[in-house]
Amino acid sequence: MGKWIAIAAVVLIVVIVAVWAFTQRGGGGSGQPTTPVTTAGTAAPSNPATSVPSAPATGSTEMDELVVGQCLQLVEVEGATPEADGSIAVTHQVVDCNLVGQFKLVVASVTNGPAECATDYVRYYQSGYLGSDFTNLSVCLAPVLDVGVCYMPDNIKEWVEVPCTDPSANFKVESELPGTDASTCSFPDAAFILPDPEPARVYCVTDPLA
Repeated sequence: MGKWIAIAAVVLIVVIVAVWAFTQRGGGGSGQPTTPVTTAGTAAPSNPATSVPSAPATGSTEMDELVVGQCLQLVEVEGATPEADGSIAVTHQVVDCNLVGQFKLVVASVTNGPAECATDYVRYYQSGYLGSDFTNLSVCLAPVLDVGVCYMPDNIKEWVEVPCTDPSANFKVESELPGTDASTCSFPDAAFILPDPEPARVYCVTDPLA
């Protein structure tokens, strides 16, 4: 998924000690992010054969309270500006995994200390005390996508839903498959392959106007 984007960062303030947490996508990529868009969403029944586990929306923003199977959205920090490396300060809120109409990410793993995330995952990690490079919490996040929907890259949220006729649309989700075999996708090399959290799934993607 080398053509997709890498994004974002988070700054959390605990008492008077700055704790930095960053999100970064596996691989580099292209795309022209625009201003974040928020759309209304409603809960919908899940498909137990392919969908991610459901988790209740709590609105929690505490990173150390995240658990595998929870879904979240990255949220803009008011006044934040991009850093030299392209990262930008964000926070998060926990949402229902069955929420539709809004892009979300699901927690695939939580590690105390440094940890790398596989391609197609977002690495969300908390590090740095007053500029330190020490990493004290790493969370790997998997995208939750909807079949038939088109997405464009976003500096804050990772992806946002857009009409497939929008020139900014990056891809359309063609199908969702159980397991990790992308060979039947129209473009196997572009597929999102997500073994975690269970059940494993593949999102086949295609051109937005296909």
